[in-house]
Amino acid sequence: MVQGAGREAYEQARKAVDAGRFEDAIAASEEAHRLEPEDGPIRELYVGLHLARGVRLSAAARDLRRQEIVARDIPVGEEFQDSERVTTAFQRALDAFDAVLGVEPENEKALMMKASTLHRFDRAGRREEALGLLRRISEAHPENRQVRLVIRKVERRCEECSDSGFCPHCGGRGTRTVLRIKGKCERCWGQGICLKCGVL
Repeated sequence: MVQGAGREAYEQARKAVDAGRFEDAIAASEEAHRLEPEDGPIRELYVGLHLARGVRLSAAARDLRRQEIVARDIPVGEEFQDSERVTTAFQRALDAFDAVLGVEPENEKALMMKASTLHRFDRAGRREEALGLLRRISEAHPENRQVRLVIRKVERRCEECSDSGFCPHCGGRGTRTVLRIKGKCERCWGQGICLKCGVL
């Protein structure tokens, strides 16, 4: 049981989690952590909630990008700039992982998820940053074979999708039109991502 100044906020956060009020839980966990940053259960709750937020926001950012590709009718293979909404969505996900890393700088899950989000967000411009995070994991956990595979995947340009990260069959839309019938892309299962390199 948590004791001290952060106890009330911690209990509020737990109740908010149980009630499915995620943003209230985040706010209360932040308050509890501000009051008692060294308390183990408070830190654990803070880290867990921010990791979950980052994962959720990263997936939402990827989905928002896919929706904008469709809405803007961007042709397959054409270079484009993300809208400010998409950029902000990815940045919010990165901020959530940074909140975890601010408390636990070597948190393996946060490092991995931040690297994955960086790679999805801007693989050309932030590839080295993503690789740096992955290498930190590899150095700290040499037994982690998965991270070595991910490093190799990130280091290489993907020939399948011309290193865009988008499904080469639907161009990131998640849908294809065949004989004027629009349906889910069967190659990427409607996700719009290259299955060879886009899934970390």
